[in-house]
Amino acid sequence: MTMYKLKDDVLAQTVVDEMVILEPSGGEYFTVNGVGTQMIALLEQGKSDEEVVAAMTAKYDVSASEVREDYQALIDQLVQQGLVEEVTNA
Repeated sequence: MTMYKLKDDVLAQTVVDEMVILEPSGGEYFTVNGVGTQMIALLEQGKSDEEVVAAMTAKYDVSASEVREDYQALIDQLVQQGLVEEVTNA
């Protein structure tokens, strides 16, 4: 079961229905749309990839495969930017 979280030094704030994420060492900021904001909120609650997919498919009229694809694209982008890290269970 794969789980991710925002890195400890990353600052994130929800503004209206978007999230603004600041990577402090480089000073770059990123915005995430409403659906992405909800996905990040779920991963910050300690939800696994599959739990995020299940929650989003329950909330929206969309297939699990489409949510999984969108979630993975979001995670890949956040990993590439150095904003999230994989959580390992001890």
